[in-house]
Amino acid sequence: MVTPLAAAVWGTRHHWPMPDRTTTSLPTATARETLGVLAGVSRGQGRVLYTSSIAGDMPAPFLAVYGASKAFDLSFAEAVRNELRDTGVSITVLQPGPTDTNFFARAGMEDTKVAAGKKDDPAEVAKQGFDALMAGKDHVVAGSMKNRLQDAAAQVLSEPAKAAMHRRETEPGSARK
Repeated sequence: MVTPLAAAVWGTRHHWPMPDRTTTSLPTATARETLGVLAGVSRGQGRVLYTSSIAGDMPAPFLAVYGASKAFDLSFAEAVRNELRDTGVSITVLQPGPTDTNFFARAGMEDTKVAAGKKDDPAEVAKQGFDALMAGKDHVVAGSMKNRLQDAAAQVLSEPAKAAMHRRETEPGSARK
């Protein structure tokens, strides 16, 4: 099973739309999909790949709902992985950084530094996730070295420092700065 759920509500609190069924149901959908896979536990086999994000490791200004949903995916997957550790079911979390998809356009983020910057090839990100899944890894930070460096920094920086780092990438108009 692969959980490719992602949606973004972008902007300042003054511009946020009210949460809709897409954004409020992401954690519920992740949990519900997982329950459907747990039948594999009785067979002693199965693999689940969760799609999170490096944004799940840090506060995500201007993408607060998205960042929180990716943090949920990461925490949920790691918890389920631990619960299923002796069952033969493998859980892997894919944590890509900016990827060359229509994510940023759909979120209305075209004028941000992250949207204007270099992004990873989605085929390579998918391959890295699949390879990690097949190897039984708990997670993989996919894509560029920059993603791995940002994720490593997120493991040691304070929450305010991580929020400032993310803000520089996602602040409205940051592509022009």
